[in-house]
Amino acid sequence: GVEMECPFWVHARDAAGNHLLEGGLKLAVSVYPDTPDDPDTSSALTLKVDTSVEDMGNGVYACNYKPLVAGPHSVRVQMGNKHIRGSPFRAMILEMPDWELGEVQHWVETLGYPQYVQRFLNSGIRGCMLPGMTVDTLEQELGIYGKGHQSMMLQSIKRTCATDDIDADSLPFLDNHALLQLGVTDSRDRARVADAIVWEVER
Repeated sequence: GVEMECPFWVHARDAAGNHLLEGGLKLAVSVYPDTPDDPDTSSALTLKVDTSVEDMGNGVYACNYKPLVAGPHSVRVQMGNKHIRGSPFRAMILEMPDWELGEVQHWVETLGYPQYVQRFLNSGIRGCMLPGMTVDTLEQELGIYGKGHQSMMLQSIKRTCATDDIDADSLPFLDNHALLQLGVTDSRDRARVADAIVWEVER
């Protein structure tokens, strides 16, 4: 989300597709919000996102960025001046509701479901967790089985977090935000999934 850290990992491979077990590659990451025209326009460059790359020494590079605005972003991963395979990637940055428990309670009551308030409170649901809600999480974690109630809640979450008319299915990879949308709400689970996604680096 906006002003939230967005980690991902790059696993280096050689030209034969073998995992590299040593570090030392000069990897660079740059992230820009998409613009209707050229992503290199001055308006996009002024919103360039702070990024970091840490060489783990084992062929894995821990990358991070912290977007400033909501909407689609271009994530460029380069070795030297050459993009790695698949770069630039696209990431959808959500405007996460900055709600504490009481504000989530008010949201649930406003939807007309006061009977579910205590379930949200007991589960410690805050605004930043709402984009990760799915039918499964509503059923398994909150015990909400009514299809109409589920639909109303998920549609409200979508409207609350919507920043652009973006089809999440069109995103070419699963980033932190996509995993949240798929219901992977635990940060440790997201890290494990992200760690299993290999982005190849051509030598």
